[in-house]
Amino acid sequence: MLVIVGALQFLALIVQAIILGNHGKHIRESVDQMKQAVVAYQGFVQASQDMLTLTRESNDITKEAAKAALAGAEAALDAARTAKNQSGALINSERAWVVISVAAVKLNRKFGKTEFQFTHTNRGRTVARFAPAWIRHDFAIVPGGSALPDVPSYGEQARGFGEGFEDPAYGRFLPPGESFPEIDIAYLEEMDEDLFEAIRQRRTYLYFYATLTYFDFADQEREFRFCYKYVPEYGGWPERWVLSGPREYNRHT
Repeated sequence: MLVIVGALQFLALIVQAIILGNHGKHIRESVDQMKQAVVAYQGFVQASQDMLTLTRESNDITKEAAKAALAGAEAALDAARTAKNQSGALINSERAWVVISVAAVKLNRKFGKTEFQFTHTNRGRTVARFAPAWIRHDFAIVPGGSALPDVPSYGEQARGFGEGFEDPAYGRFLPPGESFPEIDIAYLEEMDEDLFEAIRQRRTYLYFYATLTYFDFADQEREFRFCYKYVPEYGGWPERWVLSGPREYNRHT
């Protein structure tokens, strides 16, 4: 009986040894697979790091190229600005410059009898050309304590040189140092007594403002804006037109 029990125990040990041997084999295979996975992961990490390094180097090269291109563009822009400034200075030194001289004035209540009289002279070095319709203008009555609008409105109608002047289709030319004869622009409204006295007593102001256009030797259009206010006789000073108005009313391009 004991012999049989011992034989059975021996067989059980053999079976356990076989089972443990197979289990160990599976464990070793699992370990080998884990090692292979670790090696593969390490290879992936290394490849990723190499790719990141290449990307950074590529970005650095791209940034340097972009900086170089930007520097080149800025240099070209500076050169263009310099050339433009030099050409502008040359044109301004040789161009026509038209200015005006204002004559005396006499305030009058009657229709069309109050006038803005002026002559214009070319103070530049080359000829000025005026188109047939070269000036737009208006008068304004502004109560004391108020002001002209910041931006002038001249209306749509433009006029030429008026009666007694020829207005050829190609315009009129004004050589350097010469002037056109005096031009009169009338205030085409009749003043009542209250308005007339308000202007004379400086409670209300009468303005004349205009824009005239002409062309220089390079056929570039120029604009000359001006604004004058009527000032009545006061303290020994005669009545007169004086330069006035906001910036947009007085500029020369």
